Amino acid sequence: MDQKKIVGYYAAWTANDGFTPDMIDPSGLTHILYAFANIAPDLKVIPGNPMLDPLNFHRLQQLKQNNPSLKTLISVGGWTWSGLFSEAALSEESRILFSESCSDFIRRYGFDGIDIDGEYPVS
Repeated sequence: MDQKKIVGYYAAWTANDGFTPDMIDPSGLTHILYAFANIAPDLKVIPGNPMLDPLNFHRLQQLKQNNPSLKTLISVGGWTWSGLFSEAALSEESRILFSESCSDFIRRYGFDGIDIDGEYPVS
């Protein structure tokens, strides 16, 4: 039987209010999703907040010291940054570019996976 998943979501902007990823108790979580990364005009995934995210990413990965089985995922898109998903999905070439960018991003920042959070594609 599959183990239950207990997933938490960390919104990058909460660091502006003083709640940083290192303040999360990871002991009861199986996964933490970090919101959000953006898609650049060249269809590559980039940090949503380049000033805040690198430190937050580091602090998030440090939680694995207290819970080695914890998985971290980057959420791409969200309400604000979903506008280029249609372009990323448009052709085989754009899908390859976008997917390779996703892989590069998770390796660069130490994430275990990615959450594609494309919202309101026809709005």
